[in-house]
Amino acid sequence: MKTDSDDTRDACRRWLPFHRPGEPGRPRLLCFPHAGGAASAFRALIDGLPELSVCALEYPGHWTRLKEQPYTNLFLLVKAVANELKEVLEGRFAFLGFSYGSVVAFELARELRRRGATMPEHLFMCAARAPQQSRPLDSIRCLPDTQLVAEISRRYGALPKMVLEDEDVLRLALAILRVDLAAFETYIYEPEPPLPCPITTIRGHDDPMVDTLSSDAWRQQTAGRFSSHVLLGDHFFLNTSRQEIFTIVRRDLMGSPLRHSG
Repeated sequence: MKTDSDDTRDACRRWLPFHRPGEPGRPRLLCFPHAGGAASAFRALIDGLPELSVCALEYPGHWTRLKEQPYTNLFLLVKAVANELKEVLEGRFAFLGFSYGSVVAFELARELRRRGATMPEHLFMCAARAPQQSRPLDSIRCLPDTQLVAEISRRYGALPKMVLEDEDVLRLALAILRVDLAAFETYIYEPEPPLPCPITTIRGHDDPMVDTLSSDAWRQQTAGRFSSHVLLGDHFFLNTSRQEIFTIVRRDLMGSPLRHSG
């Protein structure tokens, strides 16, 4: 007979397919992928921060979870994470979100506060505009495939060559991307008091979607410390400035001994 602990282990395997145990007493770092992204996008962080237990989320309906129903509503996704990863969201932990994943991580932190649960020690918001800022760009989730690929390339950079050259992989990648775009484009920010946890923002110098003003506006979302960093690269600077990211995470997270509870 299946027990509650078995269910918890199953949930962790689904949601966190890639992770590496860190040193005892160190915070756990949960990473949230960009729209259309996979947990595997954070392999470099997992390998580059061996002192931390780095976990990368895989959203339902995505690459290792294709048979599951995806979420086209960001708040329902957040509630699912909070419900199914209760045991992971205890003790010492921090969030690192990338682009769309930053909004997921931010709303998850607010959901935990509403539940009176343990709060993350730190939020790292990468390649993301502050959520309270308006998004004047047109919706693109319903564009035909060729137009969607062109618009994604214009806004965020070209899709990987291996994706573009394989028709089946491209079709699957765009289907997953449309799911996340539906959740992101229908997301409506609601004002709440600033979070108690410190926030660090990181953006690429050549990112056409995130400038200094929109990145630094995250300052309004924390009652704690705030810092911002600009690294070499475009929207996906994760691929070009890894060592700098490791340095920032180590410095800001290891210097955050305070634990915050709801």
